[in-house]
Amino acid sequence: MSTILLTGASGVVGGALLPRLRGHRVIALTRRRAVSGVSLRGDVSAPGLGLGGAEHRGLLGEVDTVVHCAAVTDFGVGAERTNEVNVLGTERILEFTAAAGARLVYLSTAFVTREREAADAASPLAYVASKIAAEEQVRAAGLPTAIVRPSVVIGDSVTGALAPIQGFYAFLRSVLRDQVRGVVPCGPGDRVDFVPSDVVAGALAALVDLAATGEFWLTSGEHAPTAQRLFELAEHAAARGGRRLAPVRLASTRTARRLAGAARPGGAAGDLHGRLAELLGLAVMFDGAAPFPTSLGTIQGGPPAPSTESVEAAFLAALDYISREHVRPVRGPRPPAPRAALAGRTPVAPG
Repeated sequence: MSTILLTGASGVVGGALLPRLRGHRVIALTRRRAVSGVSLRGDVSAPGLGLGGAEHRGLLGEVDTVVHCAAVTDFGVGAERTNEVNVLGTERILEFTAAAGARLVYLSTAFVTREREAADAASPLAYVASKIAAEEQVRAAGLPTAIVRPSVVIGDSVTGALAPIQGFYAFLRSVLRDQVRGVVPCGPGDRVDFVPSDVVAGALAALVDLAATGEFWLTSGEHAPTAQRLFELAEHAAARGGRRLAPVRLASTRTARRLAGAARPGGAAGDLHGRLAELLGLAVMFDGAAPFPTSLGTIQGGPPAPSTESVEAAFLAALDYISREHVRPVRGPRPPAPRAALAGRTPVAPG
């Protein structure tokens, strides 16, 4: 049994990981919100992790594994705060890990390989650059480390639950409310890679148990669905909830931005200036990019390899959760499911 210092325990990944570490003694470092079990209030970006001297010394004598999940992931947060948490925070964690003689499991992102794409859009660049810098620090430290790179993290693969609604889920909520019109800045053939939070948590827990070191990719890889397929599944989910979605045009981010620039405010393509503007930062990361590698299915005791069926089932679970919790039901007769959603294959029901 290890004694683990877990950061980011109140976040999406950390919250899913915490119950999977029951075989270990876990001490959660939280900045604001307390979590179940043993937790300490601290700050990863502060000297001594924001702990009192006695608390800090006590941890150094107990902890043999550090799982660092705390990070700013919101593209809308400024570069200064993003670097404070993601870069300086990782530096502080490395100092603690070295002083404790512990090993480290560091949660990075698959998008560290897409800095060029991030540079094409202002919003994700600070985040991606911060994770690249943090990874460089981790490697330079020379500690026994597992670097873990998930793609877009969605809710639980069975329930679809994710709180709070943010990023990708906020966009899907707008889609299911039929608030997305005109041009969507994602090419129809672009593969949108995401991974459920419980899959990430299961892989992290297995890596802790294995005392693994190296680099691990938690992605859908070759099974990541295209943007076109995701909209087909969204149409199917909306129809089950009594809604028929307005057609949209899927276009590469470069084409979408050109159309948006030429459109008058309030026009169809001009939607990019409003509701879809935040999506552009995420969409540019998938713009014609090759699939990510994946380590899923290769980690002993970890989650199985992704398949088209499992990936689509997780996406449908997300859509069902958003529809149930965040979309007002439509009264009256329900429209039939769009034929396009069912063409060639049947969506897999979650569960």
